[in-house]
Amino acid sequence: MFIIKKPKGYDAERDYTIEYVFQNVLQIPFKSVTHGDLNWEITNDACKDKKVIVSDALFQIGNDDWLKDQSLPKTPLEIADLHDYPGNVNLCKPEIPVIYGKKKENGKWLDIGIDHAEITIDIFGSIFFMLTRYEEVVKKSRDAHGRFPARFSLAYLENFLDRPIVNEYTEILWAVMKRLWPVLRRRQREFRILPTHDVDCPFDPSLNNPRFIARTIGGDLIKRKSLKQGLKHAADVVNFKLGRRKDPFDTFDWIMQQSENLDLKSAFFFKAAKRSKYDKRYSLYSTRTRELIGRTHSRGHEIGFHPGYYTASDQKIWNRELSLLRDSLPEGIKITKGRQHYLRFEVPYTWRYWADSDLETDSTMAFADFAGFRCGTCIPFYVFDVKSKEKLNLLEQPLIVMERSILNQHYMGISSYEEALDFMLKLKNRCRMFNGDFVLLWHNTTLVREEDRRLYQQTLIN
Repeated sequence: MFIIKKPKGYDAERDYTIEYVFQNVLQIPFKSVTHGDLNWEITNDACKDKKVIVSDALFQIGNDDWLKDQSLPKTPLEIADLHDYPGNVNLCKPEIPVIYGKKKENGKWLDIGIDHAEITIDIFGSIFFMLTRYEEVVKKSRDAHGRFPARFSLAYLENFLDRPIVNEYTEILWAVMKRLWPVLRRRQREFRILPTHDVDCPFDPSLNNPRFIARTIGGDLIKRKSLKQGLKHAADVVNFKLGRRKDPFDTFDWIMQQSENLDLKSAFFFKAAKRSKYDKRYSLYSTRTRELIGRTHSRGHEIGFHPGYYTASDQKIWNRELSLLRDSLPEGIKITKGRQHYLRFEVPYTWRYWADSDLETDSTMAFADFAGFRCGTCIPFYVFDVKSKEKLNLLEQPLIVMERSILNQHYMGISSYEEALDFMLKLKNRCRMFNGDFVLLWHNTTLVREEDRRLYQQTLIN
């Protein structure tokens, strides 16, 4: 068993980070104790003459400076070049940004001996910083929708949003430990592809909602002054009612078939929000919606919760929508997971809404404006509230790719099919490198064009 000797102070934060590294990722037995040194020390009770020293920086910050600007990493970050490291480290690139830490006077970040190793990267503090979204509590930058934008994040500014740096830091620690204890083994996770689908609008309202039909045709005739377009839409409505035209938004059977072809399970997150500028309300009790939910469940796919636009900072609305969704579901369908609409999330408060319910998993942690590793990891983890200084009973399954982040012109705006696919597959392959979860969000309404369907298929298959 490994003994993790931690410096004094910030016990809850330290214990949380140790548990993530040794229990959640490496899955090797350990126990932690507090000691008087200013650095971390790792030993093995079966071989006590060897030890790994890991620098401690973030948790050396005084209480008065905690969650203040002065506690944030100093930029530009230093880069640890591990090209010449004598062992085998699983990294996206050998040059890795150092969030917290300071290299030795001899210029080394890793100093390895026969029975002693020193890592001057603050592995544990840097991991805590990323997992808890520490900077989002400190920085007040928000976009028009109240979201913390990627462009203000350390990962974006220092050009590592496209790499799971938390997993890389863990691999550095593992490689050093393996160097000292060559017979050391760990339990390996399996790489998983997890397709998810936020159901913002299950069916095209311009084909089945009388108010939308009238508004659309009226707009064609009055606003766009196009009799031809108005007549075409009227014909589309008639053909849909007669069963001669398919609803373009109803791509659910096709989505499920793609997953089933690859032995995957899709998760569909449904809404119960009131109609607003940002919430397209649909009836959970309509025949079509109930039939869709029942069919999805009977085929072995998951039904989840998609809290509306105004729930990110209002627990009362959040709870009401969850109750409405649950009350509408056929008997036997249990909700355990979901994702916030518009990826609107206020750390750590929105996490608390999820944790205070009996839901098990949130999957919101991605930036709307840029795909990648918002939390620095592709491995699910229990969340930590930096305000109350406690671990919450909620698993975060980080979202890696939302199709709109990549394709929408207001975000990354990649219009080339090849470039979009290459970027998605780069992130997917980096999840595979660390036996993580490639969580993909693709809306049913973004699978209308054949080109988008082909892009979705290739992202799943390759």
